[in-house]
Amino acid sequence: MAITLKLPGAEIIVDTPEEAARVWAAASVHKQIMLNAARSGERRGMASLSDPNLWNPTRFHEFIDRLGDRQKTALSVMLDVGVFGIEDTELRAILGVSRNQALGGLLSGISKQADAMHIPAREVFSVSNIRRAGRRWSKYFVSPSFTVIANAEGWPTRPAEDAERRMNEIPEKIFGEYLNARIEDEQ
Repeated sequence: MAITLKLPGAEIIVDTPEEAARVWAAASVHKQIMLNAARSGERRGMASLSDPNLWNPTRFHEFIDRLGDRQKTALSVMLDVGVFGIEDTELRAILGVSRNQALGGLLSGISKQADAMHIPAREVFSVSNIRRAGRRWSKYFVSPSFTVIANAEGWPTRPAEDAERRMNEIPEKIFGEYLNARIEDEQ
């Protein structure tokens, strides 16, 4: 029996109630991360999620034009994985960087370009650091407001079947490891 979950910016179809619970839990975590980020931006006097003037087509394209190719690829990948986010090891592999320090440099460039346009970096993407069994790993998420404008503007431009193929290549372990870490942390 197919179960349809309606999430902000996405509709996800799953096969089992267990799968639905896992997806819903991950989406809830992502929502809390984004709410915290919005509150942080408001305290710093920057635009927030509730600011209707934050993104518009002109501003979006100006922002994208400021980014390098690998920065655009990073955002594209984050858009593809949606509410599930992408683990640092996989994002590094896709971008061709060997260490988190190099990944941090690449992503800080996105943040700096956003800041130069008075856009809170959290309105573009966010990171969640997770520690499990002594290992620290990070997951990266594109923000809901960025997702909305990117989809509205048809960015990134690529055939739909290519996007479908890329989504199918994302291993289930991204989602599974994240949820397992959350469950272990709560116990």
